[in-house]
Amino acid sequence: MEVRVWQPANLYMSIYQDLAVRESSFVLKRSNGNWSAVIIRDTVKFVRKNEIKKIIRKKLDEPKMGWEVFWKQLKDAEILTLPNGTDVGVYGGSDCGSVLVEAKVSENYRLYEYSGCGSRTIIKEAEQMLEAISKIVSQQNEHTAQ
Repeated sequence: MEVRVWQPANLYMSIYQDLAVRESSFVLKRSNGNWSAVIIRDTVKFVRKNEIKKIIRKKLDEPKMGWEVFWKQLKDAEILTLPNGTDVGVYGGSDCGSVLVEAKVSENYRLYEYSGCGSRTIIKEAEQMLEAISKIVSQQNEHTAQ
């Protein structure tokens, strides 16, 4: 089982920006009963018109609630069954931010997207799914800060 949630930057940064995140990803994986989760940030920094690209990876520790409970929360937030954005009136564009979800459970694979353009920026259920992921990531940050 593997779930990837990523958020590409809506536009490539201008040369006048110092540091920007081009893409953020959350990857949750279970293989042979072993869980792992990682946050990946693809960044770029401009120094005198030169691009310095860097990929930052942060492995997440098991949450206090345990991976099984966290996975149940994601499933309850409908991460595997949410409709694609275009099916609910959320359309993309070249200057829109987006959230993409890719899930593979057993032999079932699914990819869907929500873009920042259109009358509905993101649907309620997608917000719930993103909040569940944010909760685990923020707990990790609190744990690291202590």
